[in-house]
Amino acid sequence: MRNKLAISFLAGIAALAAACTATGGSPTSTEAPSAPSTTMSPVTGSTTAEHDVDVVGCDDPEDDVAVFCEAYDLIKTRYVDFIDDATLADAAGLGLADLDGASGSELLVCAAPTDDFDSTCDLAAMEADDSTEAAEAMVAGLAAYALDANSAYFDPETLALVEEEQQGEIEGIGALVSSEDETIPGDNKQCSVVSDTCQILIVSTIQGAPAEAAGLMRDDAIVGVDGSSILGWTVDEVTTAVRGPAGSEVRLTMERDGETFDVDITRAAVMIPVIEKEVVGDVGYVDADGYLYLTDRKANMIISGGVNIYPAEIESTLQGHPKIADVAVFGIPHADWGEEVKAVIQPVDGVAGDDALRSEILAWAADKLAKYKTPRSIDFVEDMPRDPNGKLYKRKLRDPYWEGRERAI
Repeated sequence: MRNKLAISFLAGIAALAAACTATGGSPTSTEAPSAPSTTMSPVTGSTTAEHDVDVVGCDDPEDDVAVFCEAYDLIKTRYVDFIDDATLADAAGLGLADLDGASGSELLVCAAPTDDFDSTCDLAAMEADDSTEAAEAMVAGLAAYALDANSAYFDPETLALVEEEQQGEIEGIGALVSSEDETIPGDNKQCSVVSDTCQILIVSTIQGAPAEAAGLMRDDAIVGVDGSSILGWTVDEVTTAVRGPAGSEVRLTMERDGETFDVDITRAAVMIPVIEKEVVGDVGYVDADGYLYLTDRKANMIISGGVNIYPAEIESTLQGHPKIADVAVFGIPHADWGEEVKAVIQPVDGVAGDDALRSEILAWAADKLAKYKTPRSIDFVEDMPRDPNGKLYKRKLRDPYWEGRERAI
């Protein structure tokens, strides 16, 4: 089975390190700018370990550090936004700082694509046990601290699913499903790979759709598609298998109250009443393997009751309130309208984020914004999730409201 189909670009970069370690081979060579090979004097960190550091360029890197050169090259040549080397070097350094200090004194090889990374290699001597650990930590730093957390890539099948859902119509059986694992602690039971405990459950059927006509009911579990068990399949793989051209047949094996049964369904074109709008702007690029890289900045638009609402306008208005230090506006699920406007606000110092302030801001906003643009609800935070450069990670605020949302099949 394929791995989960839609995975973040950030995790893809970070996974290079683990893949290199697991296979024992070196990644594809890069063409990143090279830096002269130099040997630095020992640097002593928080432990008693000392390393001599051999700083090498990325024109022909050693296997132990090639993964960092590949990650650097991917970011410089394929990433949507330009990121300067000083920022990348700082991010790689933060990845090293997450380690617990060096042990050992053997020569440590450190890749420095440009001179900006020389100080990063100094830090590697203090924090990393060996060359491989340093390179992997530096890659993790690039992923965690330099890139846009909202960037993602999709393989062609997942992209097709997302684009189809964005159009509001699918070809399938017309049911909303959710993946749930009751053995997962806490309120969020969502899972990604079907197992003995992770099930794909029918949440509802769309009125007039084939699933309704076939008698599928809430909490029915899908256990097979066209005679094949779905154990080990991802949610996206199940979705892809159940969907298909209108007029074609699919046989589902279902489980209800401990009993299994087969049902034959003729697929049809079905309108989706509520769409989870998460991604897909029109900024991106395609790599050599056919992966499309996207950012969701242009998908921040809220669609409520068929009306397009732009968060930036609302945020700009709310910033005018004297008790608001920072604000983020985004869409959250609404059963009837698709989405509703949510505002998350950081009050100014000394002001409590309580019901009184919430009522004050809502009343104030109602005088300055159209009714459909006025936030339906407000939550308060002590600090907005911004990076050192002030960039807001809006997804960290928005994602909890979308956890466990249904998928149409």
